[in-house]
Amino acid sequence: RKAALREVLRFERLPDSPLFKRDTASPIIKNFNKTFWSAPPRVMAIDAETGKVLWEKKGKGSANVRPLTLAAEGDRVFYQQGSNVVCVELKTGKELWRKAAPRLKIVYKGRVICASKSEIVALSAEDGKKLWSSEPVLVRIRDFFGIGGSLWTGGFIETPPGKRGPEWGPYVAVQRSLETGKVIAKIVEENPGHH
Repeated sequence: RKAALREVLRFERLPDSPLFKRDTASPIIKNFNKTFWSAPPRVMAIDAETGKVLWEKKGKGSANVRPLTLAAEGDRVFYQQGSNVVCVELKTGKELWRKAAPRLKIVYKGRVICASKSEIVALSAEDGKKLWSSEPVLVRIRDFFGIGGSLWTGGFIETPPGKRGPEWGPYVAVQRSLETGKVIAKIVEENPGHH
């Protein structure tokens, strides 16, 4: 894995890097991804100052960990393992709770926000108790943010007629109460650009 990463970084520094040309970048990125995904999954905490591994979950302890679900807040770490959200202590890795929930998206102000196509769920970061559940409003949610004490989701309300695959505009931002999940506001932007 390290050799593949070094190769990508080397190409990135070249003045006429093939990484910036789609037809030549594709094989390099494919090779990197193949190497990356062949590594056995694990979840670990490393002390940022000393580099010492504080704890590590591998093998059965990290089986079915879903990519891009790792989050931390305060003294807790959260991640999705199969159909469950798992909460562990930051310093020890000791499991505190495990709850069945849709895919973990963000952790914000003591709320673990999870979502599927059919619902958005907020769990308590303290004990995993379900605090609220709500319909997503959006057909496809692309973004989740915690801003100013509210949950913001961004995406698309409907798929344009005759379109398949990713939806394109209008992009809608939905503000929700972090406490109840109720919609506070919707902002429709015809051409928001990228995110």
